[in-house]
Amino acid sequence: QNDEILKRYYGVVDDLWMKRLYYMLTAVSHAFMNLHIVYPGELCQPRQYAYVCATGRGCPSKTEQDQYIIFICPHLLESPEERQLNTLIHEVSHHFPVRTLDLKLRSGSVAYGPEHTAT
Repeated sequence: QNDEILKRYYGVVDDLWMKRLYYMLTAVSHAFMNLHIVYPGELCQPRQYAYVCATGRGCPSKTEQDQYIIFICPHLLESPEERQLNTLIHEVSHHFPVRTLDLKLRSGSVAYGPEHTAT
């Protein structure tokens, strides 16, 4: 059953893909153990949940103690707990070594949240 769920959302699922997924989840788990949360983030926009800073964005991505920073926005705290947890996982995944990128849809909006997963 798990294979069917993975194939539905990610397409082809083979040994190489599973190794990559394991690597990414392990890296995200390690980043959570070295996390610093800033609330509220100075760059928050209305209806924005959270953000991290990439090079050149004008804010730090790590603390002086080498902790990964996630900037939390007020809108996140108004959201259901599941969305809060998903957002933290999503934002942590932007940090090294995973460094995921947000994809923009043809409409110009960012593919973010369960409403944008493959069906």
